[in-house]
Amino acid sequence: MGKIANFFFMTGSTLMETATSPTERLETTTKVDDDWFDGDPETYEFEVEFHGSAGTQTVTAYLREKGETTNLATLSLITVVATTVRATFTYPASPQAAKELTVWLEGGVGGVECQVHSARIIVKQTGAITKRATEVPLGTYCVHTSASYNDLPSEDKVFWLKEESKFDGTITAFQVAAAKVDASVGHNTVALSKDEDIVPITNTTTEFTSTSIVRVQSAECWGDLVDGEEYQMIVRGADTITMHTSKILIIQENFTKALSYKLVGKNSEDSNLNFSTGNWTAILGGSNSNRGCRTILDESDFSGTVTSILEATGESSASGSIVNLIDIGTSDTATSGTSIANSPLSSDNATARLRTSGISYTDGNRYITDINIGGLGSGNCGIAWVIYEMEDVTLQPTANAVTSMVT
Repeated sequence: MGKIANFFFMTGSTLMETATSPTERLETTTKVDDDWFDGDPETYEFEVEFHGSAGTQTVTAYLREKGETTNLATLSLITVVATTVRATFTYPASPQAAKELTVWLEGGVGGVECQVHSARIIVKQTGAITKRATEVPLGTYCVHTSASYNDLPSEDKVFWLKEESKFDGTITAFQVAAAKVDASVGHNTVALSKDEDIVPITNTTTEFTSTSIVRVQSAECWGDLVDGEEYQMIVRGADTITMHTSKILIIQENFTKALSYKLVGKNSEDSNLNFSTGNWTAILGGSNSNRGCRTILDESDFSGTVTSILEATGESSASGSIVNLIDIGTSDTATSGTSIANSPLSSDNATARLRTSGISYTDGNRYITDINIGGLGSGNCGIAWVIYEMEDVTLQPTANAVTSMVT
């Protein structure tokens, strides 16, 4: 009998909405298929970090099926402080198993904005587990107008390492993106490439022709990705393509070991890293611990042997630059706390994926991230996540099962 949690990335961009009736945000479109999971029971959760532009009116985030009017989950609050809130929901019934789900936002009376900084779906499994799925977030908002492939700006770039030794069983994978085009002209494409090659990998391309935001999934591509290589998202736009999310969907069956990736920090569309809009801040010779992607870490969601790692993709111009993971206790609204781990940033203005050593966290506590730039340098970070490395998933959890890893 085992336990595992799987994370589905809905947005890493800051979304703002003033409408006082529920408004669908198609850029959050995420597909979840109940057939990807087994176990008894399966628990579905909707988790959002959000707040109002003023603390005088209620703002609300809803989870619905795409284009539908029934609320699967409803989260409401009255505060100007970014707050992480969760709600469980029941997976939609037939007719089809695979559902596209979206976030709907509702602002407050008098023009109070509902501001969302991150949203995810969490699927928790217990019991006899033989199949599961999870997502690796690779990119947030970008606009591209070149007919040639390009990678993302350094402040948005993300590298993912394929580690076949950390998975077993039958594995399938897909590149998934949510995007739109200004006009259906030529090729408007999102794909994966090796870190700096800027050459699309076979079977990883997704083509866009709609002027409305849609989710598109590539062909199956796990076998086209090489073990030990780093991959990033690349994009081309014959006219103009607006990409909102890109991720890798990984599905496993008959497995005993796996990885889950939980987003704990990101940049959004504001390349100036503006603190006021909910992004990380690179401060000359200083740090800021209010931003990132406030989240909850739960070791009790996993069984067997679990190794937790903090990993970040970023760069800086000064030595000693780091991304901090900060424990803010059990408060949903706290903005400061104690650093429990930090991942170094490269100091030569070259984007790199680096891992921390020594994560030991408190089950159920809230965590935020910050950038601390050394000296009088500058820097940025495209993304940071906590990776849960699981072995013997079918075993019951044991005392002190969460360990750290040095790489």
